[in-house]
Amino acid sequence: MRQRVFILACAATATVLANKACALDIKRSPDLSFAGSKLNILPIVVLKQGIWDPNKTIVYPHIPKTGGTNLDSLMKAIAVDHEVAVERAAVPRVAERSPNLFTAGSIGGLERVKKNPEKFNGKERHLDFISGHMPVPEVQDETALFGPEVTYVGTMRYPVFREISAANFDFQRGYVEQANVVHYLLKVAIDNPQTRLFAGENAMTGKCTPETLEKAKKNIKDRFTFVAPINDIEIVMAIVASRFGVSDIAYARAQVGGLPAITLEDEDKFGCKLRDLRYNLSEKHEYDIELYNWVKAEWEAWKVKHIESITGNVKPNKQYLTLMPDFVQTKKPQIMNALQIAEHNLAAREEVVPVYQKHSGLQAADKASLSR
Repeated sequence: MRQRVFILACAATATVLANKACALDIKRSPDLSFAGSKLNILPIVVLKQGIWDPNKTIVYPHIPKTGGTNLDSLMKAIAVDHEVAVERAAVPRVAERSPNLFTAGSIGGLERVKKNPEKFNGKERHLDFISGHMPVPEVQDETALFGPEVTYVGTMRYPVFREISAANFDFQRGYVEQANVVHYLLKVAIDNPQTRLFAGENAMTGKCTPETLEKAKKNIKDRFTFVAPINDIEIVMAIVASRFGVSDIAYARAQVGGLPAITLEDEDKFGCKLRDLRYNLSEKHEYDIELYNWVKAEWEAWKVKHIESITGNVKPNKQYLTLMPDFVQTKKPQIMNALQIAEHNLAAREEVVPVYQKHSGLQAADKASLSR
């Protein structure tokens, strides 16, 4: 009954947001993304000592809605004009199912890796960076899938915010309807996805337990160079880019929300019972919350140990590798100076802009048995 009340109450919020989108003539679409309209210049991060082994491929198990599209796009941009090889383990496309959705037993892009490991062998193909919505492979499978020399990086987001962001994204792309968002969040999506993805492929089935949490922590300690919270995504981007000798970078935030079904900011205005949803999500994702808090503490300690300084990088005479708002569509970076970036930002009228991200390889498959 409480969920039904929430759904009916939240209809006001979603309707207002949808009406605003309609005024801009923006319709939900499986290709629809939004990007920040303004450009941000990454800071300069100076490390105390080297953290990268140049012989190791960086693998980024990209947990959806944790800022990772910014990192993934940056690496694609660097690869355009530098001798850097990147590969994306795209989630096999299934009709009417979001590639961002993890349910019991799904392994996302790791399915593609397992079907074609030669394509993702870092040593044989001289790959520098591999990413994908996927769990960490089990230790015994790592070499067969990615080659003998890999390291991992990761990002996390506060679980309640990540879950709502993921559901809003899937609503934006037409994979779930407004009236079913709460059911989608609480009954369709798997519990504790961040913990499970860090714990490894075998953790994507069965119950998430304290042992799963400990395995996730062990993987992070033993196999990752670092895992960072989303609020430090620009530091993460700068550190990874420095591995390839690139430091002067400007970018527009990628995959930001544009057509949400629900929003945490509208509780008072529209009367949504968001406290109930927060509580239910917190219970469902209790291990993710514990892991997130642990990662935040570990990351702060990592920064103290490894980072010498973080400084601004806005200088008039510099040329910046620039990812424009439509980079996910064009895949073409530009070179801009600080004045051009400032002029672009002054001309930006909207906070976010729509972009259409075409996908290939949609597979004919049985429709997922999801309540929509």
